[in-house]
Amino acid sequence: MTRAAFITFTALLLASSAHAADDYVLLQLRATAAGHALVDAKRIQVPQLPGAGLNASSGPLIDWQLQDRQGRTLSAGTVSDPRLLRAPLEPGRGHEMVWLPEAVYVLRLPVNAAATDLRLRARTNPTSGPRIQEAKEPATTTLKVGALMQPATPPR
Repeated sequence: MTRAAFITFTALLLASSAHAADDYVLLQLRATAAGHALVDAKRIQVPQLPGAGLNASSGPLIDWQLQDRQGRTLSAGTVSDPRLLRAPLEPGRGHEMVWLPEAVYVLRLPVNAAATDLRLRARTNPTSGPRIQEAKEPATTTLKVGALMQPATPPR
């Protein structure tokens, strides 16, 4: 998603409801065979809307857990691995799958002052299609996110 599309999408979300808003952190992450790295972070407020979400695909997945200092899970979820791209072939021939060496994706997490770590784990690797990645996935990548999760200080 381009930066302009991302900003437009966020603006539409914010303008779509007059309900109270919840605080979230948008983490822009880079996924590679070596693990995950934080690229950028931004705090946003999203209106409280009825529950809706996107389901992860049946392909390779990334499990995430937001944890506190004692390692307790505060929230968790699953996203599709952005390194696997699917493109339709001719009608009736299915999809071509391409495994990229790296990809950048955005993960939206609820702000939680008790959170200190984000644990990311690639659950599966593609079983068909070209594999560009040679190295075995690390079991888990842990990113320190405590500073991003602290409540915003109100203006004085």
